[in-house]
Amino acid sequence: MPFARRFAVLLVIGAACSTAGGAVDDIETLEHQIERTEPSERPAQLIALAERLEAVDAARGAAAAERALALARSPAERLAAQAALASLIRQQADYPGALKLAQEGLEAATTLGDDRLRASFLYVLARTYWAVGDYPTALRHFHDTIRLGEAVHDSGLLTDAHLGVVTLYREFLDLTQAKGHLEEARKFAELSRDPRRLGDYYRVLGNYLDAVGDLPGSRAAHERSRQINAEAGNERGVADALQNLGYVSESERKFDEAREQFVAAVAIYERLGLKRHLCNAYRQLGRVLVKQQRLEEGVRYLDASLELARGFGGRMGVAKAYKQLSIAHEVAGNLPLALDYQRRLTEENEAILGEQSRQQMSLLEARYGAERRRQQIELLERNQELSAAELQRARQLQLGLGALLLLGAVAVAAVVSRQRLKLAAERRVLAEARRAQQAADDANLLKTRLLGIVSHDLKAPLRGLVSGADEISRHPEKMGRNQALATRMHAEGERMFSLIRDLLDLSALETGGVELRRAPCDLGALAEARVALLRPAAEAKEQVLTIRLPGAPAIVLADASRLAQVIDNLISNALKFTPVGKGIHVSVECAGGRASLRVRDEGPGLAPEDFGRLFQPFQTLSAQPTAGESSSGLGLYIAHEMIALHGGQLGVESSPGEGAEFVFEVPLLADRSTADRAAVDGVPVTIEPAPAAPATRTLAPSG
Repeated sequence: MPFARRFAVLLVIGAACSTAGGAVDDIETLEHQIERTEPSERPAQLIALAERLEAVDAARGAAAAERALALARSPAERLAAQAALASLIRQQADYPGALKLAQEGLEAATTLGDDRLRASFLYVLARTYWAVGDYPTALRHFHDTIRLGEAVHDSGLLTDAHLGVVTLYREFLDLTQAKGHLEEARKFAELSRDPRRLGDYYRVLGNYLDAVGDLPGSRAAHERSRQINAEAGNERGVADALQNLGYVSESERKFDEAREQFVAAVAIYERLGLKRHLCNAYRQLGRVLVKQQRLEEGVRYLDASLELARGFGGRMGVAKAYKQLSIAHEVAGNLPLALDYQRRLTEENEAILGEQSRQQMSLLEARYGAERRRQQIELLERNQELSAAELQRARQLQLGLGALLLLGAVAVAAVVSRQRLKLAAERRVLAEARRAQQAADDANLLKTRLLGIVSHDLKAPLRGLVSGADEISRHPEKMGRNQALATRMHAEGERMFSLIRDLLDLSALETGGVELRRAPCDLGALAEARVALLRPAAEAKEQVLTIRLPGAPAIVLADASRLAQVIDNLISNALKFTPVGKGIHVSVECAGGRASLRVRDEGPGLAPEDFGRLFQPFQTLSAQPTAGESSSGLGLYIAHEMIALHGGQLGVESSPGEGAEFVFEVPLLADRSTADRAAVDGVPVTIEPAPAAPATRTLAPSG
């Protein structure tokens, strides 16, 4: 290593250590104060000490939190200490222990009615589920944390939760959603006046800019994060920034600089004993060493990363280590070992996918079980109302008889009137009970149908994944054939993901749980991107896929990911029923304050009996797919409901033998300006409109 670069790395580490010295002095001062304070005041001070130690010495922090838990006198003090302890043992990669503590604490905080403590436990649960690879559950807990954090006005917790959501959406490549949460995170980070959280904001901003391809902006953001954390004495934050700077340097092919930055990060993580961070840093350092042909050293770091990932149960970390080890041994010329790691990677990915599928099925069962219980409770309440009405009737009858003795004919009229009122009320109660029973039966039937579809439609792609993996393991020498099997396994996995997404969307639509994140977007540009994405499917069937765009951007206020889902469903439906060699034509138009998108195919068209069930769930059409494609019967129903949620309409025009044309309309945005530029410390993030010139493109087979 040249002397100048070696000196730069030592300077970075030395700066982190020297600035951390002030933080250590503060910690020692706080420890001395705790020993001199009254026992009743120690729990709060110990919790503060544990939080300061989190970024410096997680083991000492956990010990302080345990002391606070033992000394706590009130339920709120005990739960605050428990939240700090759960966060610290998560830092030490004890994920089962963190989950147990956080779940128990969440239940106790809910019983206590303390929303701030509930939000703290939800955040620990979100970070822990994220670490073990359960991203859907992590995302749900982050959103719950944001909801409660806003209720209690906790800007620090809101910063952390929004940054967690940004990172997860970046993993899903949903950068539009990520950008909105990133802006919220900056606002709350500045309100919190916490240097650690401001450093975390710049770290996540750098990762976001890297994802959108702005490497200079990413480097500037990570360098700013490193400076803020160094000034605050946050060693872990400095190491995180160094690790991210190493990734940027690697992307710019500055491998020597990247290696030095990863080495500096590893040194800090090893000193702090942060296993999960070390796992990632070892893997990244090993990857760079392999690229520099330092294969033996690189494999050693990759093996260390694999052992750490196995130790704390991180399946995603194991899978990533397998992938890099396969690449390293392939570069070294050891093809049998490379294929063996590739086989292990396939098995690990299959296990991850199977675990996620089981989680989604369990979630569906839990949701419908809860709905069934709720309706049974309602039925019981209706029966109780009926019993109360019967008792009231008996009392009224007794009063009527007494009045009959006293008032004669007047009392008889009163009894008749009361009897009529009672009978009307009884009929209403009985009718409500019957409706509640029918709703419960309908929910149970829907659950059975959903589980039947899941168990039937997931079985075939899972069998394809297992058989493909078995073929690869038995014939590792057939590289071409194994590549085709891997492609097929990927397609089967995408098929399962699409089915699970449709089922979750159906469940959300049925329960009113769909949340739209609206932002200005160009319907024409969005349609053009989806057409380009589906081009390979059209080419595979030798079909012509065209798109016609308006002369100006069609700006609508909508959830871009949901509109993309609708467009994909309509185009995929057209591809499915259009014969080989025929065309599918997509057009976007603006008129009368509304934007419309049309998808016209040259297939067999719709039969008269199809129109009544076209937009109902679990319905299939009379025509058959031209290539034997499968269908869950949910796509058109989900598209219809999503457009309705956007204040639009989805319709169809078709005659037998003349193809079909699906069209949806949504309102245009009144303010058509799309110059949404948010400058972040000199690093602009810009959304640009589509070109104003008219455009017609034909996506046809390349041959």
